[in-house]
Amino acid sequence: MKTEKIALSRKFNLGNYQTLNVHMEASVYDGENAIAALHKLEQMIMMFWDQRIRQQPIRAPRQEA
Repeated sequence: MKTEKIALSRKFNLGNYQTLNVHMEASVYDGENAIAALHKLEQMIMMFWDQRIRQQPIRAPRQEA
């Protein structure tokens, strides 16, 4: 089986009966590990959340060559 696309979703509680749903998708290229790519997506989502709760501007992660 060849994995071509991956997706990860997280639901964050905002309080007052509100939630924020974050969903990210990515393409997996030849030679790239799908599990490692999922971990990268999770890190990106958590970085977004950490910066959001601190009210800091969100910066895009550096792209690895």
